[in-house]
Amino acid sequence: MQSLHWHRVKLVVEQALGCPRAARAAFVAQACGDDDGVRTEVESLLEMADDDDFLETPASLPPAPALPERIGQRFGAYRLERQLGRGGMGEVYLAARDDELLPARREQVVLKMPRQDLDTPEMRRRLEHEGRLLGRLHHPGIALLRGSGRARTLPFLMLEYVDGIAIDAWCRRHAIGVLQRIDLVIALCDAVAHAHERGVVHRDIKAGNVLVTAEGRPKLLDFGIAQPLNADEMEPGMPSFGRQHGVRGATRDAIRREESDSAAFTGECAAPEQVRNQPSTTATDVHGLAGLAYRLLTGQTPHDSSTHTTVVDTMRAICHEDPLLASVRVRRSGCAPEPGLLPPDRMASLLHGDVDALLAAALSRDPQCRPRDALSLNRAFVRCRRTVAQRLA
Repeated sequence: MQSLHWHRVKLVVEQALGCPRAARAAFVAQACGDDDGVRTEVESLLEMADDDDFLETPASLPPAPALPERIGQRFGAYRLERQLGRGGMGEVYLAARDDELLPARREQVVLKMPRQDLDTPEMRRRLEHEGRLLGRLHHPGIALLRGSGRARTLPFLMLEYVDGIAIDAWCRRHAIGVLQRIDLVIALCDAVAHAHERGVVHRDIKAGNVLVTAEGRPKLLDFGIAQPLNADEMEPGMPSFGRQHGVRGATRDAIRREESDSAAFTGECAAPEQVRNQPSTTATDVHGLAGLAYRLLTGQTPHDSSTHTTVVDTMRAICHEDPLLASVRVRRSGCAPEPGLLPPDRMASLLHGDVDALLAAALSRDPQCRPRDALSLNRAFVRCRRTVAQRLA
């Protein structure tokens, strides 16, 4: 996008955001005049800026106080102990087994259920849809579905409880080195490849959705906005979507509804197609995995959030700017390296070449230019690891 064009778009968007919503359409029509290109860009950005959750997903929102009547309730053989999180559609609780026949067995699980203030047939249908997708997945790198049921007519999912910390914080806390960080990414790619093989796209891969256990094993969480690859498997009334080579049944309005209703990505981690309300594919997860790898190997996100002062700036950067090569970002950072990583010049020399090229391809703004799926990315990282190991020897 040319700078003058973007300057005009940004100016109109910022002025429109200051208008009452009912008056925005008239203001945009007057401000854009006959420039259809500017008007189209402005309308698209305003629609996404109207989403209160654009820069946050349910997994990243701070836990809200649980209504007291749920804490202590029994769901089957389990009793709710405390709330772990509250998102756009659901509430997540830590629960412990409370079985009179087995009083010594205090197994902990996670129970996910519709929010109390949004307990509607639509929200219940979405939760059940998530459960059906999770039911396909059986991999040690994915928090497993343990069961599902209903209590007091309320549906719930019972999930494996992962006692761990976010992958980026775990790497800092334990001063994890370069090769070990690549190993974590390879293991995570393997888990996501399992999901892709079973026709599931996660769509929100980020550090907060990957916990590392005390044994050093990464676990992928939160399939709340996941989708099946096959459009024929979508539940009636659920939004449409696309697949890697073409869209079957996806419409612009349906995809926009999905993004609005589901808070369907995190700003700093989003792929361009998610910002543009276009279909998500296996390549969307490849972008998420590469963004996480970039963060683990540089200590920074692909797009420098410190330079983006508004939501509009963030959206523009994701859609119109290529991230700096990882080696260049490290060399220019001027910051002390994270615990476990090498000094900037040495780190940049390790990343230069194969790692730079892989991350640049996987973070491409064009999904067709990325590795096809997580399995392809896994194999590429295995090759890069050999190169890095040789340079460290």
